[in-house]
Amino acid sequence: MTRWGRLCAAADVEELLRELRGAADDEDAAYDRAAALKALAAAPPRLWVLLDRAARLQDAAPPAPDDSEPLRLLLAAMDRDGRTRQAAVEELAVHGGPLVASALALRTADWVDQVRDPALAALLRRTAPDEAAAAVRLLLRLRGRSRAAHTPEAYRGVLAAPEARRAVRALAADADPLTRRFGVELALQLGEFVRGDLVRTALRDPDQVCRRLCAERLLQMDPDQAGRLLWARSAAVRELAVAALPDDVPAARLTAPLADPARIVRAQARWRLYSRGEPRPWRTAGSCCAAARRARRGWWPGW
Repeated sequence: MTRWGRLCAAADVEELLRELRGAADDEDAAYDRAAALKALAAAPPRLWVLLDRAARLQDAAPPAPDDSEPLRLLLAAMDRDGRTRQAAVEELAVHGGPLVASALALRTADWVDQVRDPALAALLRRTAPDEAAAAVRLLLRLRGRSRAAHTPEAYRGVLAAPEARRAVRALAADADPLTRRFGVELALQLGEFVRGDLVRTALRDPDQVCRRLCAERLLQMDPDQAGRLLWARSAAVRELAVAALPDDVPAARLTAPLADPARIVRAQARWRLYSRGEPRPWRTAGSCCAAARRARRGWWPGW
């Protein structure tokens, strides 16, 4: 890990801010500034929020906005003086890239109207996949502030345009869980996911919310996929799959759900049998679990 990577990972925002200002002031540190920008681009969104707060609390005068030095421009956008932030936003508005999108997203929650309004207007024009991901990561962390409560929805409306569909796909595959949920919800709203996308997300996505959302949509589109979803890693998805099985499903097919490790899946399977007035197909939990293990190995008749 590089020096800047270690500083970002340590999350000591005061030390990081001092180092960033030192690199910005050093005319001979072009390589160091490039490394700092690279580390900031990979930093978690919460670090940006903490860094912005620390910059307001420290009494320091960063260099004036300079479009030839991106790091100086980013630091000026976090300055405690509103006029400096406003000048920085005006410069950022004519640039692009994920770092610019992150800086503009921070300023959409600014307490000064002359900073907040142009920052929002500039951000809504940035819908490239990398810019959208950087913006949404921060907008979702800032939505608890009254001044930025409606900004994610405004940005969602921009991303709903046909020319921004690549950005929606990128958001739905982002490594940040909150951003990926935002992208998956928007992709489902726009009908961007085909059946293969829904199956893949419902079975393999690391986020439970994304898995459940795609499973619900998949079962609405094609209830016959319920049998496939019985083997999902998520208990919530397996419960949905059991509930979506047809009413005339053979009792033997509920063997594995009856022995599922998750209580909600077992309860759903028992309810399916009870609602039809049928007894459980095996009398003991041990025989039920053994049958389920045979079914999971792929040779139980009726699967």
